[in-house]
Amino acid sequence: MKNKILIYLVLVLTILLAVSCASGISIYYNVPAEINMGPYRNIAVSSTVPFKGMANPPFFVRAIDLDALWDTLITSSYDVSINNKVANYATTKLVNTLEKSGFYNVTGPEKTDVILNASVLGVSSTEALAKNNIDAVIIPKITSLTINEFIQSRKITENDYNKKDKDGNPTKVTKIHYYLYQNVDLGFSYTIIDAKTQAVIAVKNFNSSDSRSYEVDKYGFLAPDPYYMIQTMIDSYQYYITKQLVPTTARKNVSLMANKPKINSLEAAYDAAKNGYTDRAAELFYKEYEASGHLPSGYNAALLIAATGNLDKSIELLRELSRKYTSNDVEKLLSNLLVMKQKNDEAMEQIAGKVSIDYQNNTQDIYQVIMGN
Repeated sequence: MKNKILIYLVLVLTILLAVSCASGISIYYNVPAEINMGPYRNIAVSSTVPFKGMANPPFFVRAIDLDALWDTLITSSYDVSINNKVANYATTKLVNTLEKSGFYNVTGPEKTDVILNASVLGVSSTEALAKNNIDAVIIPKITSLTINEFIQSRKITENDYNKKDKDGNPTKVTKIHYYLYQNVDLGFSYTIIDAKTQAVIAVKNFNSSDSRSYEVDKYGFLAPDPYYMIQTMIDSYQYYITKQLVPTTARKNVSLMANKPKINSLEAAYDAAKNGYTDRAAELFYKEYEASGHLPSGYNAALLIAATGNLDKSIELLRELSRKYTSNDVEKLLSNLLVMKQKNDEAMEQIAGKVSIDYQNNTQDIYQVIMGN
């Protein structure tokens, strides 16, 4: 699994590094996940714990003024089943996100729930997880869900073209319009637990809000289901979950240093860089730098070497330039590459699973505590 991930990332970087953008030279590097999951590549995901509230949602949408109260009667857009619908959708999205990352072997809720729920009957969840080669368990949870619906009236003055005054102009009439407002607040979290020790590795929380409004008829209007707003919120979490749990690839664009003082023979090097021949351009710039000590050539060679993925060699050359010349561009690129190298090294350690774990055992069954059972 680790070798496959490593080979995949190397191939991706090799392809990407060969391409330079018109706005500059692209340097690609790996960025570590926010949570180091290197030793936890075999994960089990439980079903999302649904929100416990909203057991008795209103049958009708409430009106907040007298006109709306007397003139409208609209049924609520949701019922108690929305709790489970939201939880099921959150589960599906999280499992898909983790599976598509290629970083994990994922055991889904169908098997995970059986293992965790058996602990209520005295069966050791730790032993069961070990038998299934599970390194960590992720328990997602809907921590809050609020749907606030109400009807409000507005008096709007309009032209009545069917009735005209003595001058032939349309008369003004005041009509009452009714609007349905839906405000949704959602809270979501996931907890990662070491399957061997039951130590909590990390807890992440998400909170978001959305609102919509619709003009409605007095009667018979079918209020739009707020479930679709909630789906959009859950969808938006997946990007951040990926950044938190999966090493990713980042790109930084840096412009070549101008050919000043100008050396005519370097046109071939600039053309090669422009056309994406990174290795050839780096070779030509470095050759000129060695021959004449031309600062732009040395800088561009270092930049292009970094673009081929050899950060160590690029940093070494930039340090040499830093000792010889006073250049803000050199210092800035050197500083950026040192940060990139640190991140890249951390990401590669995560991919290789190189990390020491020293958690204390937890004597209670923490799964049931978190799940609220």
